[in-house]
Amino acid sequence: GDAAIAIRVSDRGQSGLGGEQRSSAVLRVEVRGVEDAPYIIVSKEELELTEDTPYTFEDVFILGTPDVDSQVVVTVTVQHGTLTVPDATRDVWYMAPPPPA
Repeated sequence: GDAAIAIRVSDRGQSGLGGEQRSSAVLRVEVRGVEDAPYIIVSKEELELTEDTPYTFEDVFILGTPDVDSQVVVTVTVQHGTLTVPDATRDVWYMAPPPPA
């Protein structure tokens, strides 16, 4: 939607002659909706794990607001070996953004 930012500046009479000097302007802003890609926050970019030992991913956050009709797809790859993800939906949370004021 549209918005306006009112800017008022004053020297409070502290500069030059003639008392307080003021200026003002209005900055008009048009906010257009765009489809932003979600982004991911991880606590570690690289992991070294012990072979045949289970590992639980922690502190991994995928943030974004996908289209209502869309899904966020997460792809996890490994450089060497095999990765098994037995239950990827157990700890998945979605928090809707607050409604506009």
